[in-house]
Amino acid sequence: RGLEPGAGALLAAIQATTGVVPKTYGKPEPEMFEEALRILGTPRPFTGMLGDRHETDIAGGARAGLVTIAVTTGVSREEELRAASPPPDYLFPSVAELCAALEA
Repeated sequence: RGLEPGAGALLAAIQATTGVVPKTYGKPEPEMFEEALRILGTPRPFTGMLGDRHETDIAGGARAGLVTIAVTTGVSREEELRAASPPPDYLFPSVAELCAALEA
C-alpha cells in the first residue's frame, strides 16, 4: 500500500491541536540509542544501527556514534543514501546481502 503516516505525523497533529511541543524519545533522538547502549553493554564502535530510512535510522545512529548500516529495500533508495550527510558506513541491497557479507 505504500508509506503510511507514522508516529511523527500523528505527533504533529496532536501538537497542532494542543499547542504543546512534546519531548520525543524515538529515532533519531539520542536517548533511545543511549538506552540501547546501556542495555547491550557494548562500546559504540562495536555497535551498529541497521535501518532503511536515512533521516531516522542512519542519522540517529550516526549522531549516537554507532556504526550505521543501511539496506535499500525500504524507504530510502541507494542514490539518496549515498548522497546523504552523513552517508551510512555500510550499504547493502537487502538484509540477505548483509547476512552473506557477515558470513564471508
